[in-house]
Amino acid sequence: FAANVDGPHAAPAALAITPDTVAAPSHAPAAVTFADADVAPGRLGGTVTVQPAADEGDTESYAVYWGQSAVAKVDDGGGGGGAQIGADVPKTGAAVTVSIAEGTVPPAGATHILAFTKNPSGETAQPPAAAALVDLDGHAAPAGVAFEDRNGLEGLLGGSVQVSVAAAADVLAYAVYFGQSADTLLLLPGPLQLGDAVPASEAVREQGFALVAVPARTPIPDGATHLLAFTQYADGVDGKSASVALIDHVGVPLSPPASIDFEDTDPDAGEVGGTVLIGAAPEDSDVDRYNVYWASLDAVLGRFAEVPSTGEAVVELAVPADTVPPAGALFFVARSANPSGEQVLDVNVRLVDVGGEGGEGEAEGEAEGEAEGEAEGEAEGEAEGE
Repeated sequence: FAANVDGPHAAPAALAITPDTVAAPSHAPAAVTFADADVAPGRLGGTVTVQPAADEGDTESYAVYWGQSAVAKVDDGGGGGGAQIGADVPKTGAAVTVSIAEGTVPPAGATHILAFTKNPSGETAQPPAAAALVDLDGHAAPAGVAFEDRNGLEGLLGGSVQVSVAAAADVLAYAVYFGQSADTLLLLPGPLQLGDAVPASEAVREQGFALVAVPARTPIPDGATHLLAFTQYADGVDGKSASVALIDHVGVPLSPPASIDFEDTDPDAGEVGGTVLIGAAPEDSDVDRYNVYWASLDAVLGRFAEVPSTGEAVVELAVPADTVPPAGALFFVARSANPSGEQVLDVNVRLVDVGGEGGEGEAEGEAEGEAEGEAEGEAEGEAEGE
């Protein structure tokens, strides 16, 4: 306004005032770190630490978000521009922290934690400081798993799965399932468990492994390529596993029969009859029959019969009365067999012809009697002649 002793002029000169504009921060935080302290799988808890920007002159606070990558925020679903963790934290000239409550389930798609500098004009346009999310899972997977199929029949399994113990003291048991890959369960429609879970007993921990028995002649389901071994905890089966490729062993039986016995009950010489008793092979899941042969001291003379494997400890084979062994036969020999062939190791039992033993005794007695009679007759004749 122009003025004099009488006062200001009625019409002022005017100039528009433009507020001083402050741009968004030009520097991102130096770094952000987070260490999960919640041992439950799929849940997080702990402290996010944000290191100050190299220049905080235009920064008033820091904002922390869930990230779907090292640069992009997870959408909060409400148009808020991102799923923020906690509230903005004023700068202090040093590192600042934001807490994540224990038991927090991160939003879907969250893979990182992102930290931004901020002032009234907004957040920095520079790439944020980022830290990959690492879920601390106190549950440990088995240290390893091994399996050798002990069944020589195609499409069937037998034996035991050896699961190396996990490096965790609170494991309750170990369970084995069929997998469609090294890290994916086979679902038909649910998971297919192999055998029963084995408790993580003190004995198991001391020996360093658990043996999960595979039921004899377990069919291999379509699509199964691996066996997955899981640890079990009080809250269920752990999400991590150890795996081994599934190899179907096809071949002759791995074990010979355990034993063979036979006692002749046919009284006739040169003939046998009775029951051959065959002790089942120690591992008989790949045995579908036992072949029984006549044999001499140095050769197999021909097959006598075959008898199906029954799964019982002793398999019986009837030898009809009046059976005549081939010439030179001194033994019964038994071998375990399946469609792939025979186990080369066998067991044998000596053939003892009870009729033959008695017949030999009678013949010897008759011969001795005849000799004695002849000698007595000759002696009497000589005495009479003298």
